[in-house]
Formats: sequence, structure tokens, C-alpha cells
Amino acid sequence: MEHGADPSVCNKDSDDALQTAALHCGSTFGEYLIRLIKPTRQRRADVYALVASKKTIYKGGYTSAQDILACWYKSVNIRMEELTEDPDESVSVGPKEVYHFAVEAMDIDSLMNIAHDVDAMRMQALVLHNGFSV
Repeated sequence: MEHGADPSVCNKDSDDALQTAALHCGSTFGEYLIRLIKPTRQRRADVYALVASKKTIYKGGYTSAQDILACWYKSVNIRMEELTEDPDESVSVGPKEVYHFAVEAMDIDSLMNIAHDVDAMRMQALVLHNGFSV
């Protein structure tokens, strides 16, 4: 982008630079792009949620639970503190049997209730991941 690349240009999967960073590069590059592009608050919350869901679903030995929770917390905090006009807005697909009727954690208490349950965190990740246009 320092050489003129347009971060809003989408790839063949309709992902722009921020979505691609969240899907493939993780939080460090995603945060770099957030500082550079200055997306909307909703978009920032979505990026952190998507990074957390990807890290949860495809967790490798290099990703700690603490790193994953940090991304979840950033997303939830943005939604709670900065998107107060519609705090119930969600990217989640809603309660479905296939996800054991899990829904997106919309506040810190909901997130804390599942933070120590690996299966619940994976279900949270799937609910969010499938709610994004990926």
C-alpha cells in the first residue's frame, strides 16, 4: 500500500486486504492494516472476531489460548463500547442445531462463560466463521 496498492480491491473470493489478512495472516498484520486503513468500528470488530475464529478452528502449536482470547475480547469490547447504537448487531448465523444452538458471545460475561471450555470456544468460532462472507 505504501506503493499505491488499493486495500479495497477484492480477490477472486471477494475478500479485500483486511479480510485476507484476517483469514490468512493473523492479528499482527490485521492490526497493521487497521492502523493503515482505519476501517469502521464494525469492520474492526469483525476482523478481530474472524482472526479469533480462524485461530480457534485451525489452532497450531504456535497459537496460545491467551492470544485467541485477546482477539475475542477486542472484538467484543469494540461491539460493547463503540457500537452502542446497535449492540445486538451480529455476524453470527444464529442458533442452529448443527452448532448445538450456540450463538455469538455479545458481551464479556458470555465470553467468560465459554473461555475455559475448548468445545464451546470451537463452536463459537464456527458460528462466527460461518457468519462471515468467506
